[in-house]
Amino acid sequence: MRWQRTDVSALPPPIIIGALGGSGTRMLVQFLQSAGVWMGTWINPRTEDAMATRHFFQKYFVDTFCLLEQQQKIPAHLLACFQQTIRAHRWHIPQPEQAWGFKNPRSMWLIPFIQQLYPDMKFIHVVRDGRDMALSNNQNLLAKHAGLLLGEAGMKQDMLHQQLLLWDKGNRIARTTGEKLNKGHYLILKYEDLCFQPRETLTTLLQFIGHPVDTTLIEQGCQKLKPSPGIGRWQQQSTVIEAALTASIKETLLDFAYDE
Repeated sequence: MRWQRTDVSALPPPIIIGALGGSGTRMLVQFLQSAGVWMGTWINPRTEDAMATRHFFQKYFVDTFCLLEQQQKIPAHLLACFQQTIRAHRWHIPQPEQAWGFKNPRSMWLIPFIQQLYPDMKFIHVVRDGRDMALSNNQNLLAKHAGLLLGEAGMKQDMLHQQLLLWDKGNRIARTTGEKLNKGHYLILKYEDLCFQPRETLTTLLQFIGHPVDTTLIEQGCQKLKPSPGIGRWQQQSTVIEAALTASIKETLLDFAYDE
């Protein structure tokens, strides 16, 4: 079959979107598609996640993450499995040489792994205010990987604290590894900027992926944007939220310019 024969290492490097669940990434997939970036046809209609990568992460995420954390060599079979995943993801791409990518939340924790296959990959790291995220009903990644990322001490905390700890550690891992990509290949995109400064943010996004700045495309993107009513919701429970902020979480909030 054609998808089994494709040499994925010879393909144009992907544009990848990663973030904690509930960070507002779905709109970005749709915007990239409108800009000519092929993001897949086998995707979850609710989240826009690439299903081929989801299946890979369900089976191999823990092993791969642990190898990266322990700075051990990635075995050839894991790289080969991910190559098969990409072949499956790209099966229906119209033009093999066109810009392409995928969205998967957990990709933000496996950047060095993906980089081994695609040294010139571009990564869009979407961040949303961790204080709002702590009140989110989207606890999918927490349910799957709390023990792995938070450890025994973190697992003893209540759900609010666990959400904050996951936001803190998860985004720090992504930023630390993302900033080691080639210069200009890692972009931090704040969800709040997308909502309140959409034209400037979408312009930056187009420049990042190497697409000409198209005002018509940007205006169409702005019209489709529907900011979450949960932006700033943490302020309604500010006493509880602020009491739960550790020194590390406060530092990470500042690092991502959440200073209010």
